[in-house]
Amino acid sequence: MGEEDAFTPSGASPLTLRSVTTYRGLNAQRQHVFETQTTFQAWAYEVRLGGEDGQTFRAELLPQSSRTGGTFLIRPDGLLASSTDTQVLRLRVTALGEDGQEVAYVLRVTQQTTLRGQ
Repeated sequence: MGEEDAFTPSGASPLTLRSVTTYRGLNAQRQHVFETQTTFQAWAYEVRLGGEDGQTFRAELLPQSSRTGGTFLIRPDGLLASSTDTQVLRLRVTALGEDGQEVAYVLRVTQQTTLRGQ
């Protein structure tokens, strides 16, 4: 692989998150109700393609509008009854070309997961 094809990760900052789980008591079916909320601190990752004069690619997590949280229910016998989790991540992606041109956009990823016990 030649110098112009080099892939140089500049590294990522540590990803720090804070999760809080709150017990909400029993519901009408006598299942234990828990809620979780997770928040993120700022995070970024940068790579350089093609050596020192190559393109730079940077992705940044936007913590103000990124979150995850949900609810899970535990049956009286201790097994999972159901769980619902929603995750919203917003990333600012920036690419700086060899000619100095910059392309930037914000990417929003939303994922919802539901589990049901039997």
